[in-house]
Amino acid sequence: MSNMIKRPSRTALHKEGFKLLKGFMGRPIEEDELAAGKNGRPFLKDGFSDFNISHSGKAAMATFVKKTNGQFPCTACDLEQYKEGRNFDGIAEKFFSPEEASYVHSPPSHNKAEKFYQIWVLKESYLKLRGLTIGEIDKTPSFVSFDEKNNDWFFCLRINNPVPVVFYLYELEFGESRYYFAAAYEGEDPPGSPCFSFLGEEGRLKSIAVIKDAKSPVKTVMPNI
Repeated sequence: MSNMIKRPSRTALHKEGFKLLKGFMGRPIEEDELAAGKNGRPFLKDGFSDFNISHSGKAAMATFVKKTNGQFPCTACDLEQYKEGRNFDGIAEKFFSPEEASYVHSPPSHNKAEKFYQIWVLKESYLKLRGLTIGEIDKTPSFVSFDEKNNDWFFCLRINNPVPVVFYLYELEFGESRYYFAAAYEGEDPPGSPCFSFLGEEGRLKSIAVIKDAKSPVKTVMPNI
């Protein structure tokens, strides 16, 4: 994770993401080491590691995983700066599943923006994990369900995937700015939580959920919504 003092350009934030990767790899990534998927998702040609970069506001983040025990894990991430005043209801109705839209609309109303960003970063990170575009958001699974017995919402991920998939959802504060981000890990033996490193100013992290794939809507959130 990295937070820049002045509001930088998108190009500068993207470069900051690669600077983070340099810290993971112990060296810069050369252009000839990179390739891109059909929708432009970059990846390393060597096949021994995977990465993803996201940025918003003044912050940049990168996720990085290495091949271990003969397994090749994949990763993705999405970072969004918290902002009030967006048409959260309209966007949720258009892009979210019916359950996700209902979750955003659910009381208390003052948490609508927080709930919106939680779902948005999860869906964006899923798109990036699969190499999809925002125009294919209808292919993302629903990340919430409602427990009628206990009258509450919970995070879940109902997909039938041959390899385990885990999404880590966080709230992050850098100075006066607040962000939401999700990091995805696909592979055997997923970590209980990611290992974080900050470039420069250290942010304040709050874990919202660890969401694992399951065929039935079991509660996989820590802590509860």
